[in-house]
Amino acid sequence: MQSPLDIPELVEHCIGFLSNSNPDLIASALVAHSWLHPAQSHLFRAPHLRNGGVESSEHQLLRLHNILEASPHLIRHVRELSINRNYRNYTFREDRITNTTLAKICNLEFTRLQSVSISEMQQLSELSIPLANALQRLLSAPSICTLRLHATFSDLFTLIQIWEHCSPAIRHLDLSVRLYDDGFRQGIVEDFLPGISDRAPSIPLQSLRISFSRSHAYDQHTLIPCALYPFVLSHLTALNIHGEWIVPWKHFESSTLQILDVKAMKRGSAIDLSLFPNLLHLRMTLVQPIPPMMFGTLATISSAHHIRTIFIRFCFDSSISNHSRCVQLDFTLSNLHPPIPITFEMSFSQQDQAKGLFPKLLSANMLRLITFRREPWNVLEPSIETTS
Repeated sequence: MQSPLDIPELVEHCIGFLSNSNPDLIASALVAHSWLHPAQSHLFRAPHLRNGGVESSEHQLLRLHNILEASPHLIRHVRELSINRNYRNYTFREDRITNTTLAKICNLEFTRLQSVSISEMQQLSELSIPLANALQRLLSAPSICTLRLHATFSDLFTLIQIWEHCSPAIRHLDLSVRLYDDGFRQGIVEDFLPGISDRAPSIPLQSLRISFSRSHAYDQHTLIPCALYPFVLSHLTALNIHGEWIVPWKHFESSTLQILDVKAMKRGSAIDLSLFPNLLHLRMTLVQPIPPMMFGTLATISSAHHIRTIFIRFCFDSSISNHSRCVQLDFTLSNLHPPIPITFEMSFSQQDQAKGLFPKLLSANMLRLITFRREPWNVLEPSIETTS
């Protein structure tokens, strides 16, 4: 009779309860040969660095590389890879991950990698040619479907090179870019633009979170086509625009978009919501008093809209400090047709104040007040599954 300890499905189920405890997983791997594979699967599924520990991030990543290089059969277990070189998280600058170690990790032959996250403050343009090639190789892993890249580049052309041969399976992209040049290589970027269609395949994204800083040196009409040249945006279901930059909204036009999450800026221009005829959820974050762009955006909502909910996130008490703007917002939102349920995310102190500033919404039973719960992107993301 077969021992229950040798039934693969039962062993996998039991070891799954230990997935958050590396010491227990290591101990389980030593119980029996039949326990080895499921224990290793959980151990290496999502290796991550622990900043501020006894062992530096550099040494942790180097040790991971040495283990995977010595035992390449373990690489197939890696599904998520997260590398954080943000120096602000480090107690000592010496804890930083060097280019050499990063290149070693990127050059491994990941066969089942699904999610990659790279966050750093250092300029990628200063990386050596071997590391640039290594990053290209990492992003070319055919199984990658989710990519998070937060980095600083000295110019846009360096970012463009990173996309060479990237995975055609990427569907979810979180891109935050800071540019440090003054457009001195813009001519190179514009020369590159006509040949974009021949340089990479068309990769349809489903969700995109994007931000650019210091992008003013580039023509806004060519910035997005260049920065995202391998990707097709017309199939997006979720779009998050954050940061302070001039957004070329026409490039994001999509009949499939269901979720739009933006920051309402003081000097921002109104968003023409007719670009997204099937929009279901609109979220606007305020970091200062209600700006004119919010009223301009709401004015583009037609009577044929499909919007189910409007979320407005008030980050600071000053967001509702302008009484006349609040009265105007109360009137605008309460007169939308057909009526749209409104949700305000704000602190407890703001909620008490809001009850007296938005009487029309309250009397029409259109307003829901909630406290801050999760990041804006995560609050809306589950709606994709229920509305698609």
